Amino acid sequence: MERTGASGLSILVALWAVSAPVAAVDRWSYEYQGVQVTAEGSSRYTVHLAHNLRRLDATLIDLIPFGLRDRQPLTRIYAVSPQLRKQLDDKETTLSSFWRTNAQNYLLIYNVGQDSERYRGAYTGYVRGRLSSQGDPGYPDWYSSGMGDLLGTAMLDGDQVSIGAFIADHAYTLYREGRMPVRAVLGLHWDDPLLKSEQARRIYEAESWFLVRQIVIEGEHRAEFASYLSLLHKGQSAGDAFAASFKVSYEDLDRMMLEALRARRYHELSIKVPDPSGPEKPQTISAEEMERRLTDLMAARRGTSDQAKAPGLASARSDTSRAARGTAP
Repeated sequence: MERTGASGLSILVALWAVSAPVAAVDRWSYEYQGVQVTAEGSSRYTVHLAHNLRRLDATLIDLIPFGLRDRQPLTRIYAVSPQLRKQLDDKETTLSSFWRTNAQNYLLIYNVGQDSERYRGAYTGYVRGRLSSQGDPGYPDWYSSGMGDLLGTAMLDGDQVSIGAFIADHAYTLYREGRMPVRAVLGLHWDDPLLKSEQARRIYEAESWFLVRQIVIEGEHRAEFASYLSLLHKGQSAGDAFAASFKVSYEDLDRMMLEALRARRYHELSIKVPDPSGPEKPQTISAEEMERRLTDLMAARRGTSDQAKAPGLASARSDTSRAARGTAP
């Protein structure tokens, strides 16, 4: 696989990606280990996306030792041009949205960029959708947001998946706009009125990314957070789960975060995730077949209610043009 940033009821991802205008549109369908990608563009991207998302899912399961193996992964990926997206729904303006019916879960991503950004947007959306509630307590919003950003910049090279790349946009936010206390981050939900402020939302997303990064990559309070998240997953309240899991205070965690920001030392984590061989050639599909698949998708979407949408995923950021690997600014 190229070095880029990776089963029941179907869960679907729709990836809306901008590419340079072409005279003729190629449409592809590719299936690999339960993942089906329907895409406009190159066959290379179609194949790599399916393989990478499967490996990303294995990486996520390796990082989260509880609850995830029994949850439904995302198995339907749609990558189409903005022109086709506009035909489907010209009123859709959010970068991504998540909703569910009794039978299926859906994640739609609107991602602008070339192939590297298309991968990142798909990875981020996949992880956030994977961690969203499926009729169980799910994972807290700060965790799904931060983990999505952490794995959104994953690099796949041979049988290695490397995570922990530095995200400059989030770091700039924390350095220049200030931090949000850990107690507040742990207690906020995406629909909280505080996060209607663009600045507060930006800080919340940056703080969530950095907190998850400190836990997963730097190993800060890893065992305590594993216990905390496990208790939340079992239905305990946040306060009770924190008291049962931590020997330090919220203020101690704030000091840890501040010291880590000031130290500006960052590592990456590499996990061995083999890429088993699969069919190498995707199948071309007709414009009619593409339209049929997307019509079925949108019909299912129209059958859901506004109450079923998960607002947390409505702001999944896919612009990683300033993401950088290395030291902080």
